[in-house]
Amino acid sequence: MVRIIATLGPLTSTPAYINELKNAGVDIFRLNLSHNTLEWHDNVISTIRTTCPTSAILADIPGRKIRTTNLVCSEAFEAGQKIVLYHGDVDLPEAIKENKFNYQINSDKFFSIVESGTNFFADDGTLSFNVVENHGRFAIAEALQPGVLNQCKGINVP
Repeated sequence: MVRIIATLGPLTSTPAYINELKNAGVDIFRLNLSHNTLEWHDNVISTIRTTCPTSAILADIPGRKIRTTNLVCSEAFEAGQKIVLYHGDVDLPEAIKENKFNYQINSDKFFSIVESGTNFFADDGTLSFNVVENHGRFAIAEALQPGVLNQCKGINVP
């Protein structure tokens, strides 16, 4: 038996779009819990239950992964740009606070596995960086190519 799964996102989570997908043959609606807020997911589940009460819902839970949080600079940077990764409510030095390329991450484990000279990747490997300084609760890295590091993107240290 063939099942059709459709992943819903901000643009596809309206009642009209969900109904359109159901009419096109979708059996299961997938939600990627790595992205967006729990409140958003709760609203989408309610919308699915109201619009297509007999449809299945697949909640794809995130694994243990270091990710950027919602507190990120979503502006484009150039190769060579210094960025700052930090965890929690760390009190960043004033000079670092002035840098607009600051990115909060969800785990302090990152700081125990990198040192100066460590390369790491973000956003499924589309971005690469080199750690310049590790201060324990924040690190300064250099972008190795231009790009944008958005919220909820994975950080990978090989």
